[in-house]
Amino acid sequence: MQLPSLTLILSLVFVIYIIHSIWQLAKLFIPPSCSSDVHCIDYHLRHNPKLQMVLFSCPRLRPGSERDTELTTTIRDFDYNTAFDKTITIRLTRETLNNGSLYLHLFVLPRSVSVKHWNDASQAGDRVYTRVALSHYQVPSSATYQLLTGGVEKKQLKPVTHIKSSIGVNVLTGITALPQIGLPAELQHHLRLSY
Repeated sequence: MQLPSLTLILSLVFVIYIIHSIWQLAKLFIPPSCSSDVHCIDYHLRHNPKLQMVLFSCPRLRPGSERDTELTTTIRDFDYNTAFDKTITIRLTRETLNNGSLYLHLFVLPRSVSVKHWNDASQAGDRVYTRVALSHYQVPSSATYQLLTGGVEKKQLKPVTHIKSSIGVNVLTGITALPQIGLPAELQHHLRLSY
């Protein structure tokens, strides 16, 4: 019996590697399923809870106190199964107008939680929290270089605040449970477990 050549062995290893790579890419588009022998994470929205969305604006990434935040709006009947557009008005602070940052802090809470202040939302038990940068501090450029002449033109510009005109919030729906083992790494930092 003749031994297989080195070329044949390397070709088989390469084909197996390609098949494995294609399978790993295909698994990105196949939702993980739960079976009875696997420990699964129960999905909270499967029970159709009544939720509200509360939005706070703040010039800081992490508010230091309640005085830093302002309750922007509360959406009491937050239906996470349907897409919607809502226009909100945000009061700009002097700090934001003078080239400062502005963040929108979003909380999704049970409708039974009464929210009037930042601490009410941030200390609620069943909350989901995220923040969106509406504007960001830009370091002023004190000099503008003229590429053709090589000179430097000293010109100090007044800062202008640029606010995002729209934001998007996505909610994962349509699943019942997720397996604890084999959970996609892209989802792990978005999950919050409550016992």
